[in-house]
Amino acid sequence: MGKVLILYDLNDKNSQKKTRILRSLYGFKDKSCHGRYEYQRRGRLSKIPYKRSTKTALLVKTRDYPKV
Repeated sequence: MGKVLILYDLNDKNSQKKTRILRSLYGFKDKSCHGRYEYQRRGRLSKIPYKRSTKTALLVKTRDYPKV
């Protein structure tokens, strides 16, 4: 099975858009009621095995590439 290297650049985005993109990819931990409750919000990569080699590079299997 082959692998695909995905490179992305967020330098031209403001911080709000960067956060939105990264949260949609990797997911995040959501806290409510002043940290009393925690929820793990899933991202697109939550169910896909991947390797994050650098901050802006992902390595995924070829069959999983369309899901990203």
